[in-house]
Amino acid sequence: MLGTMTKRALALSLFALAGCSSSSPAEPASGLIPGFEPPAPKANEVQLVSPVFAGIQPGQDVTYCTIMKNPFTTDVDLVASIGAYSKPGHHAVLFDVGNWGTPGDTHVCNDDDMSRARFIGGASDQVQNFPIPDGIALRLRAGSNVMVQTHWINFTQQPMDGQVAFNLEGLAADGSRQLAGSFTVNSTQIDVAPHATGRTVHDCKVEKDLTMFLLAGHEHEWGTHVLVEQTTGSATTTLYDVAWKTEYQTNAPRNLYTKDAPLVLHAGDNVRVTCDWLNSTTSPLAFPQEMCVAFGMFYPATQDIDCNDGVWSETSGQ
Repeated sequence: MLGTMTKRALALSLFALAGCSSSSPAEPASGLIPGFEPPAPKANEVQLVSPVFAGIQPGQDVTYCTIMKNPFTTDVDLVASIGAYSKPGHHAVLFDVGNWGTPGDTHVCNDDDMSRARFIGGASDQVQNFPIPDGIALRLRAGSNVMVQTHWINFTQQPMDGQVAFNLEGLAADGSRQLAGSFTVNSTQIDVAPHATGRTVHDCKVEKDLTMFLLAGHEHEWGTHVLVEQTTGSATTTLYDVAWKTEYQTNAPRNLYTKDAPLVLHAGDNVRVTCDWLNSTTSPLAFPQEMCVAFGMFYPATQDIDCNDGVWSETSGQ
């Protein structure tokens, strides 16, 4: 049985936070495995490179958590980041974990790892990005360790090595920016019979006002449709309505909102996520082989918020 924090990690793993800069490239970090060529850090970026995950075996499906030293020595506002991973990666996510763990430690992830984790960046399509509006940032605290969560699936017949890297742009935490957090609505109640269609509908009651600048859905390869709706009083509004394609599982369509015209979820609203699947296999589909997720970013935030199977929870403060 997957714990709540593991469910949260899987849901957050689907998205990457990033931006652009016109600065000229600097030299990439050394120590990269052959064939892994992440984007070179720009002059205003710091590159964080993971250790090598050696000997990922044929057929192995494993998620590692690696504690690393914070590359910054003062509080910073992350205004842009990009994450990249080598084959046979499925995703890589970067978290601020405070004083949790010991830098250099790598182990199979567990719920304890996620209990203090706060999302600060990721990659779910080898290299993927989306913009953060001006005046909004993710805070990385001085003295915090960072944790890289990596998911590897080796579909080949040979052992493989893996590696990830993150390019981070951090500005002085001078109070001029509003801090962002993640909002995830996730269901684990998925049961689709072999050679059949299936659907799950799950609701989340919003417990506080949330001003959003991004919203997206997520399914895996058997998904056919994702619908996200907001109900305020007796009025229901469609927020996200996507006929799902296999390629969307690593690069989902995203709704982006400006600070002048954000998406606002009100305390007391209901967020409903409906997912459909077509199971073409000979085995039942269940979580986490398939997923039904709505993911967003909101501000101002002092924590991340997760709504797993209708249960609202908030992480520790920033």
